[in-house]
Amino acid sequence: MRLWSINPCYLDSKGLVALWRESLLAQSCLLKGEYTVCSHCKGESVNWIEGTCPICMTRGKIKTPYYNHPQLIRWKQKPIESLKNYLYCIYEEAKNRQYNFDVTKINLKHEDWICDCPNDECFLTVTKGQLVFEISHLLKKLKIRDRKKYLEVSKEIEWREGANHLYYNENKIKANPIFKIIEGDVESWEKIK
Repeated sequence: MRLWSINPCYLDSKGLVALWRESLLAQSCLLKGEYTVCSHCKGESVNWIEGTCPICMTRGKIKTPYYNHPQLIRWKQKPIESLKNYLYCIYEEAKNRQYNFDVTKINLKHEDWICDCPNDECFLTVTKGQLVFEISHLLKKLKIRDRKKYLEVSKEIEWREGANHLYYNENKIKANPIFKIIEGDVESWEKIK
């Protein structure tokens, strides 16, 4: 799972579709919470003939998959509207490319992404270091997967690979509109291989 902080305009078609799917999964996880009621025993911790509910083992609840994924840490600190706004930004990019993403999966109250949160509390911050990490990660993928998109993004952010260095203009890297860019290194929740 990767919930990109960079603007979705940098993603190729595979990346944008994957981001949409993974963001919807994230929304589902956060809406359910860490545990959900077992659909088999309906949350009742009763002893079955076999001794336990085969699904939840008589706990009456099941741990939500991916709930503790590192990419979700930053979203747990904000209202769910922040993730809905994030999804809407992805939807807008897909619409610009004439893709057919289903906006009703976001469960928005409005037709547009105007935030319902007072004092911009739905907006998240992202560090410049995180944006640089993500764009370099994406460019490695694009170099193999979609050469045309790789060249387009590289040109836009003035990305050049030297013998021992990478050159880029960090001020040209755009974040998803839900993020406010701040100074800093790669985010602590990012898992670097």
